[in-house]
Amino acid sequence: MIRRIATALTVATIPLSLLVTPVRADEPPAATVVPVQVTGDPAKRFNLVILGDGYTAGDMAAFRRHVDKHLSVLWSIEPYKSYRSYFNVYRVEIASKDSGVSCDPGLSSPRRDTPLSMAFWSGCRSDGVQRLLLMDQAAAERYAALVPGAVPANRQILALANSTTYGGSGGAFATASGGNALSALISPHELGHSLGGLQDEYDYYRRGVPGGPYTGEEPGSVHHTLLTEQEMRRQRMKWWRWGSPVRPEAGSAVTKGACTSARASGAPASTRS
Repeated sequence: MIRRIATALTVATIPLSLLVTPVRADEPPAATVVPVQVTGDPAKRFNLVILGDGYTAGDMAAFRRHVDKHLSVLWSIEPYKSYRSYFNVYRVEIASKDSGVSCDPGLSSPRRDTPLSMAFWSGCRSDGVQRLLLMDQAAAERYAALVPGAVPANRQILALANSTTYGGSGGAFATASGGNALSALISPHELGHSLGGLQDEYDYYRRGVPGGPYTGEEPGSVHHTLLTEQEMRRQRMKWWRWGSPVRPEAGSAVTKGACTSARASGAPASTRS
């Protein structure tokens, strides 16, 4: 159920199908699993596994502070606030050889030797998006598997980069910069993509270029609609189970049967970040 109603706030996401390996250590670093919040048996809970990348042993205190900050914001936002008691949260501390992540902030910036090979610019690509923060998914899976009872069917991976640069991504896994001033808002946004399959909701097509009105059919996305509340209830469509009024963070606001969304503005629905 959490996967159906998770929320997105706002930043552009391209699927994390690309494996990023700017630099790889010879031997995977050891990791320590730290339970942050345990509300029940992992088999009967949704397990949020938070990995850190680019945090050396000396940086680990900063990673812990970053995790606490991100969680503090997450628990203040619906539906995480109401469903908090259904979550287990684990912090996975992995001491990195290098401090920081690759291509941060530019393509000419150093390639760092880190456990998850996290990198800006879509994984240090010359044609990439600067704020798109990708990682080695296979490495993330290996470290997440260290959490007892947390398996792909009942867990979500969130990776925080040791960086103050604005960025993140959503998809199978979520990423965010750990230390940016807005980073604690990036992670709920990216988790909305990862957990709920939600799309972005920008009122522009490109920055500074407002989008036009939506003129198509009923959107296929779970959180946009042209239906009124009564039509949703009658047809049992979209978020009819949760009634009205629709909270802004829970989906698109419906006004006179028209949705206000990325699709309404003409923005590419497949672009998430």
